[in-house]
This record gives sequence, structure tokens and C-alpha cells, in this order.
Amino acid sequence: MLLIKVVPVTPIIKRKAVKNLLCKLPSPFLFLTLILLLVTRFSSAEESWSLEKSKNGIDIYVRSVEGSPIKEFKGVMTLPSTLSAVVALLDDSEAAPKWIYNCQSMDLLKSDGLKKWSYIVNKLPWPATDRDAIVLSIMRQNPATLQVSIALTAEPELQPEKKGLVRIPEMNAAWVLTPKAGGEVQVTYQAHVNPGGQLPTWLINSLLVDTPFSSLSAMRELVLTEHYQKQQRDDVVEPQA
Repeated sequence: MLLIKVVPVTPIIKRKAVKNLLCKLPSPFLFLTLILLLVTRFSSAEESWSLEKSKNGIDIYVRSVEGSPIKEFKGVMTLPSTLSAVVALLDDSEAAPKWIYNCQSMDLLKSDGLKKWSYIVNKLPWPATDRDAIVLSIMRQNPATLQVSIALTAEPELQPEKKGLVRIPEMNAAWVLTPKAGGEVQVTYQAHVNPGGQLPTWLINSLLVDTPFSSLSAMRELVLTEHYQKQQRDDVVEPQA
């Protein structure tokens, strides 16, 4: 029996230790460990969330993170959609610039079952330097509740850094898709990102409302189109009508 020690990941300074721990785990336990870390992080101090924007059915919350000057955001909305449609959009790298805020491009580097590695370039407002990131995403569906969770973490050392771009060193994020009554899906997007470089904290935190709100707004428009609503996926189980 493998005993997994859950390491607190709130302070950025501790995350290298977490990464070293994950690298030593057998692959069947990797996703479980990531989810335990995200749940521990995302479920703590819920009372500290501050509702910053509520418009058009989208709620955006922000909270401080212990040990970091950079705040964390959470965006929530509910869609009349299938789970497969939302997963299909999240899995569509070519469509990413159409809805992810400030995303210039997303390219799939490799995939292994429900795990995939993507290379993303993000535009930032002048005079900031554009950012790039290598992101590992791991999807899982709870067989009892049918909730779909996609854990996102940065793997900055997977490829050499590129000239003219700043590599994002730290990311702890998740998409959570929760089926609701009446054929609806609650979409939750939560993230704490250290963009690296010399960006002032005020500039980073100023983007924490526009980023999820714009992304979720554009996601809703795309995911409700026929192209995505007709998608059926073997890796997603839909609730029974």
C-alpha cells in the first residue's frame, strides 16, 4: 500500500518540494495526489472569497493567498449544456484563442490517455512582456457524481525558454464541471498563477477579474454552438435524463 503525504502548497516557496514529490510517485497515484493538493488548497478559507463581479450569470470571486502577493480567482457560471460539449471545447487547442482571455496560441505537445501537455502563449498589455507556459492537464470524472475535474499545473522545464517571452513558472488551476438538474452544467474555473518576470503585483491583480469573466463569457458563446453540443466523448459519462 502506498502512503501519500499531502504537502501544503499555498506558499509558492513550497511548490518545488511538491513537484519533487509528484515526480517520485507511480503514475496511477499522480492524479489522486494532484486532486488532493487542489482540494486542500481550494477548499480552505472559503470565507475569504470576495465577490468582485456578478454579471450576465457569471460570478467572479477573488481572495488572497497566504505567502504570495498574487491573489487567486474563481469564476462560476451555469450552462444549458452537456458535459461532453464543455470538455470538447476545453480539449480544442485551436479554438483556445477564440475564448481564453489574452491567449495568442495553444499547441498540443503530447498526450497520454487523460493527460496532455500544451504550450500556450499569452499576450499581456504593453509594456509587459508576453508570457508562455507549458501546462499539464489531467482529467478525471467522479463515477458517483459524474463531476468532471481537470487539474492544471505548469511544467516550465519541459522545454527550453524562448527568446522574447517570459516562462510562467507556477500555476495551480482547475476546471470543475458539475452536472445539475434540467440538463445544466455548473462550470467553475479557479486559478492562482505566478506569471514570472518583473510584473508589478498591482498589474497582475488588476487582471484577476477580467481574465475569468472574459474567458467564461466567450466560452459560453462557443460551447452552446451546434459544433460542440453535438460532441459525444468516450471519456465522459453523461447524466441520465
